[in-house]
Amino acid sequence: MSDLLFEKRGSVAWLTINRPQAKNTLNPSLFVGLAEAWVEVRDDPAIR
Repeated sequence: MSDLLFEKRGSVAWLTINRPQAKNTLNPSLFVGLAEAWVEVRDDPAIR
């Protein structure tokens, strides 16, 4: 299972940090995943 869950619900993007074993702390791979998700959000005109 991924540490970052990304889904689109209508015009909303949902980003969920899924690291309960680490109390949802950020790590380098999570920062990369967040950056990639923000690029997708930025480039998708359907997301507000």
